[in-house]
Parts: sequence; structure tokens; C-alpha cells
Amino acid sequence: LGLVRIANINQAVSVTRSLSERTPHARIACHHSPLPRIVRFMLERSLDRLLTRKIPDGGPHIAQEIHDAVRRARNEGREETVFIVVATPVEEIGRDHDFDWAVIEPSRVQSIVQTVGRVNRHRLQAMHCPNVAVLQFNFRHARGDVASFSQPGLEHNDRPYASHDL
Repeated sequence: LGLVRIANINQAVSVTRSLSERTPHARIACHHSPLPRIVRFMLERSLDRLLTRKIPDGGPHIAQEIHDAVRRARNEGREETVFIVVATPVEEIGRDHDFDWAVIEPSRVQSIVQTVGRVNRHRLQAMHCPNVAVLQFNFRHARGDVASFSQPGLEHNDRPYASHDL
């Protein structure tokens, strides 16, 4: 269960489409604030069930056992399925989710810290290899925008940062 956190909605949608084309067996959801209310409600309810990984009394994580997406993946004959949530900062606010890994587009330090706090949140398992990656540059820099941290952010075209290299 992974999180790809992207700062802007348009880029998040683009990344979701790209991942869907390149990883056809993965289950991918795009989570952002302007989703229609009922769609966002249903998505968040499903994510809450799947990503609340507190294990009562040391037993199995019940929600993963009964979650429809997990059941469908098993019915397709796959032992393991990758679930990816591509999300904007909406994932950082008010969600008690526990991901196995995260890939984070550079943005505000507070945003990066909040996103990292969504990885291994409930289980607190010892990690033996990196499970969080922060990209070196954000999408705006890769596209060639002068102000790469402008929305969200404090950078302006007339006052660009000296470097966008994380």
C-alpha cells in the first residue's frame, strides 16, 4: 500500500494516468479535494477501511481481509497486489492512514513531514530498507517553470529561488 504525494491536482491526475498505463495490475486511486462530494466520501471511506492498520489483540488486520479491492485482487489469482494512492496535500489533513511506502514531490518542509508521518504509522515496524523517497526536483522544475514553488509556495517569477534542487 503506497502513497505518491504530488503538490498540485493537475500533476496528480497526470501521474495517476501514467501509473495506470504503466502498472496495469496495480490498483490506483487519485485523491484530491475537488472530487465530487459523493466520490470523495466513498473514496475516503474505502481508504479509511484499507489504511487503518491498527492490529487489535495482535490478530490479523480485519479490514484488509474483507476489503472489496483486496478480495477482487485475490479472485484474479494474484497473491500480492500493489495499491497506490496518488494524492495532493489533502491526504495530510485529518486522515489516519498507514502506508507501507511513499514517494513525495518536494514542497514545503511541513508537508513532507506530514506525509512521512503517514508511513508505518500504526504498525511501527522496524524498517530494514528505505520506504520513503523524496524526489530531487518537483514537476514544475522538470517542466521548466522559472518559479517552481509558487502554487503552493512563496516563490515568484520576479524572485526565483537560487536552486530547486532538494
